[in-house]
Amino acid sequence: MDDGYGCANKGYQISIINILTGFWYDRGPAEIGSPVGSWWDLLVGTNRVLYLEIRRASGVFEMRKLFRKKQDKFVGLIIQQAALTLKGLELLKEYMSTNSAEAAKQLTITEKEADEVRRILIDELNRTFITPLDREDIFSLSRAIDDMLDYAYSTVDEMEILKVQPTNFMIRMASLLRDAAFEIYMATQRLQENPNVATEHAQRAKALENRVETVYREALADLFSGPEDVHQIMEMLKKREVYRHLSNAADKGDEAANIIADVVVKIT
Repeated sequence: MDDGYGCANKGYQISIINILTGFWYDRGPAEIGSPVGSWWDLLVGTNRVLYLEIRRASGVFEMRKLFRKKQDKFVGLIIQQAALTLKGLELLKEYMSTNSAEAAKQLTITEKEADEVRRILIDELNRTFITPLDREDIFSLSRAIDDMLDYAYSTVDEMEILKVQPTNFMIRMASLLRDAAFEIYMATQRLQENPNVATEHAQRAKALENRVETVYREALADLFSGPEDVHQIMEMLKKREVYRHLSNAADKGDEAANIIADVVVKIT
């Protein structure tokens, strides 16, 4: 059977007409009273054919891939940030366990990479009129994730400068922070396609923040249990600064989780 465009026996055809173009008909030159000619001749070409191949599996057409929603660029950049933050927190955990100079170096590199991704996101945000999520939510989520990594970086930086050796409390806090970063990363992965699952990951991240704060209070109690001289007081102040940075990192993870939960409420 001829389809009118010289396509015989092609089987299945799909015609898509954009009513917003102002085109009155699908082919032929402009007629009296018509502002333009046919949309087919202009968009596809006179006497040209546009083929759309549809695969079949077990006799049923698989059209889901044709209509699958593409990942938004802002969500993609947020995921990149979260992935780099997870990498950074894994390096923090490694540093706390091994006191490795290489881990500290790699953490610095990772923090710089994450900063670049955030700069790109902000640039795209400033040049985009319509965004998939509220502009404020995109910016705030990006900032919270970035701050979480910044505190991990500054923790190691201060430990190197102040010559603080990792304690058991620091190791525990770093391990929990790594787990929280993983939950934030998974939440960003599921935000667009499975928002309810994203909420579950955000809740786990919040629970981990509470556990970090518990260890933080235990560390302070141990720290202030009884300094005996000026030297011990100086060491106490140095360690307290490190504990504070780790606690702040957890706070930023909690903030990111809250923003994700708010976004899910808005989009569902």
